[in-house]
Amino acid sequence: MARKKSYRPFPDARAFVHTLDLSGRHCAYALDGYAVFTTLAAASDLDRCGGHNSDLLGYHYHAAPAAENLVVRCLAGEIARQ
Repeated sequence: MARKKSYRPFPDARAFVHTLDLSGRHCAYALDGYAVFTTLAAASDLDRCGGHNSDLLGYHYHAAPAAENLVVRCLAGEIARQ
């Protein structure tokens, strides 16, 4: 008799989301490879794509507010050409 495949989700996926001081929670990676963190309550230094540099994390994005219905406004990464 063949065994059925069994797939089990992580018991608590929230345990795998890391919290970093002042940057919110890491929630995704954008298609250009930069990390995406949750929305900041007061973010004055974000660029037009919703990202900025920090000493600890380098360049990363913050998700747009829910009212904008966007995660990342645009992509800042460059396409590598061969």
